[in-house]
Amino acid sequence: MGTAPSFTINLSSRITACLFAGAFIAGAYAAEKPNEEKPKTHFSNGRPHLRPLFGSTHEHGVHPNKFNDGGEITVQKKAPKAPARGGREKAFNPDPGGVTPDPKADWPMAPAIDALSPTTAGAYGGLFPESNYPDTEYQPIIPESLELPRLNVEGQTPIRRTWHYPHYQDNTTGYGRWKNSEAVKNRWDLTVPHWQRYMDPSIETPYMYDTPRLWHPYQQSLLKGDKPILGTQEIFLNVTVKNFSLFEKRKLPTPSGVSAAQAGSPEFFGRSESILASNDTSIAIDLFEGETSFKPVHWLVRVLAVYNNNWIRVKENNAIDPDPRGTEFDDNGGPPSTGKIQAYPSNGSDYGPATEPEFFNSNVSPANVFNYIHDQLKPTGDAATLVEVDENNYPKGDADGKHGKGGKDFNGTRYTTRHRDFFALQEAFAEFHISDLTDNYDFISSRWGIQPFVSDFRGFVFADTNLGARIFGNWDNNRIQYNLAYFNMREKDTYSDLNMFDSRHQQVLIANVFRQDFFVKGYTALWSFHANFDDGGTHYQKDGFLTRPGILGTVPDDFDESINGFDGTLRGHDVKSYYLGWAGDGHFGRMNITHAFYYVFGEDEYNGLAGRRVDISAAMAAAELSYDRDWIRVKLSGFYASGDSKPLDGVATGFDSIVDHPFFIGGPFSWYVHQGFNLAGTGVGLKQRDSLIPNLRTSKTEGQSNFVNPGVAIVGIGTDIDVTPKLKVFANANYIWFADTETIRLALQTNKARDELGLDVSLGFKYRPFLTEQVIVSAGIGALFPGAGYRDIYRRNTVHVPGYGPQEEEGKVDRYLYNAFFTLTLIY
Repeated sequence: MGTAPSFTINLSSRITACLFAGAFIAGAYAAEKPNEEKPKTHFSNGRPHLRPLFGSTHEHGVHPNKFNDGGEITVQKKAPKAPARGGREKAFNPDPGGVTPDPKADWPMAPAIDALSPTTAGAYGGLFPESNYPDTEYQPIIPESLELPRLNVEGQTPIRRTWHYPHYQDNTTGYGRWKNSEAVKNRWDLTVPHWQRYMDPSIETPYMYDTPRLWHPYQQSLLKGDKPILGTQEIFLNVTVKNFSLFEKRKLPTPSGVSAAQAGSPEFFGRSESILASNDTSIAIDLFEGETSFKPVHWLVRVLAVYNNNWIRVKENNAIDPDPRGTEFDDNGGPPSTGKIQAYPSNGSDYGPATEPEFFNSNVSPANVFNYIHDQLKPTGDAATLVEVDENNYPKGDADGKHGKGGKDFNGTRYTTRHRDFFALQEAFAEFHISDLTDNYDFISSRWGIQPFVSDFRGFVFADTNLGARIFGNWDNNRIQYNLAYFNMREKDTYSDLNMFDSRHQQVLIANVFRQDFFVKGYTALWSFHANFDDGGTHYQKDGFLTRPGILGTVPDDFDESINGFDGTLRGHDVKSYYLGWAGDGHFGRMNITHAFYYVFGEDEYNGLAGRRVDISAAMAAAELSYDRDWIRVKLSGFYASGDSKPLDGVATGFDSIVDHPFFIGGPFSWYVHQGFNLAGTGVGLKQRDSLIPNLRTSKTEGQSNFVNPGVAIVGIGTDIDVTPKLKVFANANYIWFADTETIRLALQTNKARDELGLDVSLGFKYRPFLTEQVIVSAGIGALFPGAGYRDIYRRNTVHVPGYGPQEEEGKVDRYLYNAFFTLTLIY
């Protein structure tokens, strides 16, 4: 038989077993003590429950939240499993500021060091030691208590649904006051507690006074809607006073006209410099009933009055007035003497000769014409008094022509200088809140009267202030906004573009819908419809130029059977156009985008350039991509408006807007965008001021849309730089060419008109010295370097004309054109 096994236990094994058993019994006894409660572990599963509005009971493990945002704060009592470690490039590090050590590694402990001593040497020395553990990747030393995984980590679970407030008890229904509340007669009379951010009270004390001031722009004021008026609690008054000043010097292609400002000027285009100054002083009064900033007002009445002063000085006649006698000629002065040009005197009723003139006894030169008219003109400002000239165009008595140089030049006389002022009721409308649609203040409201409206993000088709009615509102927690607007357009003042009360005989209907977070969050889409019904008629601007119908191509007489045929008046034409548009603005990730596409169709009853009725079918597209990096935004822009390649075929394919005012490719800083200029001495402009489209239109505000035009294509780069919080810089460069030049060839009766318009560059500054919108200083300069197409249109004569004096620049074109401006905006 075998023997039984025997076990031998040494002394060290016995001691170890006893210590282990004692520790196990002590732990079990501590866990069963009845007077101590174990902390409960709370985990939030599924949708969190809404917190009660009243009371203070909370679940175990959930921290109170006095703001009642519905979140539940959970406490994690068990450490999560540490993430797997790998190479330095692949390892997941949930805490970039720390290191999770591998518990299986046997690294030596770092010696105690003085972290503030820059002389401590070794792998663990200095202010920035290399590693906790030698021979490993560089990682900073952190306390052992901060190493991962950590215990007692708190997190908050957000609510994933819309909060709806319940119906509150009303004090007037018998329920009494709310618990812990105190009744006051007027909540607006509660004093604002004193608050001071900095030790020095002179730096910032926004709430220094308990009582609202009457006029103070930066403290509580009765004039800017900080407190109700008329003893009410919901009626407020907001008064805004603004002064806007503009000074501009520019160089534009300017026709010399049939009455040149300087004798001996045979060129089609003369001196192109001009100076413009304008000042708008306005006061706006808003009276409204409302409660808070986010809740729509119940009703609002707004009145904006503007007084404008403008002054302009050019260097050629007929640029600011078609009358060669000047803008302020006194018709009661009587006819001038006709003897100086060997003409028969008038018969007293007109300026034509009373009888048929005979042959001239001598040649009549431009100098004779100058002498004939100069004594009717009085100089303005510091202009020189005009004197008679000899046959060589030099002042009489000055044989060498070295003295009295300005004496024979109309520059500076009332021919070339104009001052006007105008007062306008620019805005006058009432807003009425129709209804709240949801508990989250989705609403529908209306406005009636003279009001501003921009139909898209950049003002490509309609941007104006005019008489109309508008229904607007939002839906789906403000994700959807909508407008339905109708405008009965008013005439504009020629010199200031401010509103007049005369009817424009033009109706505009606009409907659009904005959808926020369309496709992706941060992108807003816009769909729109515009209808323009322009009855036209015959209209002259205040300066005497004809704007409706435009004088280009065929302008027929208005046939009237009641007077036996044609009556000598011009025939107007109706324009009916309809726009379908899709636009967007927002960002996809870090890339910002603004884009627009419009298609227009309809009819023009009689287009002068086409010489017939035309059907409208044209399109426009624009896009701007930008990328923000810190304080710099880099932009890439493109714009295209279709042109008409067959102007006589009865289909108008050149795109035109209703009343545009785009801020694009440089906006007011760009020479091309900001300036409007004439088409080679015709009765229309190649392009209008503050527009992108070369539409061959007489006036943007007083003329009619013209869809027989060359169109344009523009590509550009630019940047917006926030140099400081006060200073912003804009820089842009754009290359511009015509989409098609066939309409220009037809208008100018030429076979040479290339498509390259030129290179446009601009630089602008916006400065806010007090970091507010109360004082804004803007300045900019833009330049156009003409291309081949510009030189074809604005070419000077290439052949010397005998008898017209020296022509040092014959056949040349301006090497560049420019505009430089300065504006100052003051707002209270």
